[in-house]
Amino acid sequence: MEPVKCPDDCRRDYLIRGSQRYEFTITTSSLPNSGDSALIYVELSGTEGKTGKMVLSEDGFTLGSVKKINLYSNDIGEITSMRLSSEYVEQWRPDKIVISKAGMSNDEFLPKGEKLSCPSKCSM
Repeated sequence: MEPVKCPDDCRRDYLIRGSQRYEFTITTSSLPNSGDSALIYVELSGTEGKTGKMVLSEDGFTLGSVKKINLYSNDIGEITSMRLSSEYVEQWRPDKIVISKAGMSNDEFLPKGEKLSCPSKCSM
């Protein structure tokens, strides 16, 4: 029996007071084998702290796609770095990741097709 998918209208998102929205625009490479279906995590570091590990995608990224994702966390100030990780033996080649804080300028990361790969199950 397949699991029943909850329709979008029965889901609600709530913001915790003081939370910050981070808007991600992710471009996956169109090189062969660049997409994947793995669970991908992201952690941002900034001038005022870290976000902690957040789920960037539960179902991976398709070859040559552009995906927009909003994540919410504490305000970390100006973004200084980003860490991507996965628990599965998959690989993913992001070409460009643009991150903007609501109401702020964009921070752009250009992995330029470098693989995010995990040779075996990663310890998180």
